[in-house]
Amino acid sequence: MQEPVLERRSGHARSTVSAPAVPHRLPDATVQAQPLGGPQASLDIGTDTSSAVPALLFRLPSTSAGEIVLRLAGQAPSQDAARAVVFVEASRFMTLWQQEPGFQYRQFLEEPPFTWLTDPKLTEAAAQCRDSARMPIPLPQVQCLRHMAERVRDVRRLRRRPQDLQGAQTYWFAVVDKGAHHLIWMLAQGVPVFPVECDVTQAFRLHQAAGLPGTEPSTMPELMQRYRSAG
Repeated sequence: MQEPVLERRSGHARSTVSAPAVPHRLPDATVQAQPLGGPQASLDIGTDTSSAVPALLFRLPSTSAGEIVLRLAGQAPSQDAARAVVFVEASRFMTLWQQEPGFQYRQFLEEPPFTWLTDPKLTEAAAQCRDSARMPIPLPQVQCLRHMAERVRDVRRLRRRPQDLQGAQTYWFAVVDKGAHHLIWMLAQGVPVFPVECDVTQAFRLHQAAGLPGTEPSTMPELMQRYRSAG
């Protein structure tokens, strides 16, 4: 799986993921270095040398709240092989996430951040993000699923001909299983691109729907091997 080009800085290996330009482009288009609504930005990745277990750190620049640090810690080998990291564009992921049936965070996306003070989960998430340079927060855990209208399910069950599917609505959407409140706060701060964790079987579908052009999904073992060997 392809990963952004490595840069060597003071003996430590880092990769730089350039943020997308506005407006967002199709996956096969050229990606500019100008991020959403701000100056040139990048996402730095490296190993967590202070960790007792294998772990990666992802440093996200934001346009209004300084650096945000995410952490992905290793688990059992069989579990890590099934975990993938996908770099997503904020605008495209947000579109995908809002297509989730019964999406429950719409009010926070449509209201100014000061209204969140009434929600203890969001205020706690904001404090954790601000303190993430000292205590990194976990990567958001997401799924990329397909919504199938009842008519499509009925047609498939009855094994009717494909033309019977005309007009039925099916679409892909994202579900955030863990880290939704962190994610909402980061989006409000203007983070243009960020990594998420998902099952390896859903990684390429998620990347196709919202991934940052020029990157590909990578499993946890692939990332650890890459940055250990580069260090």
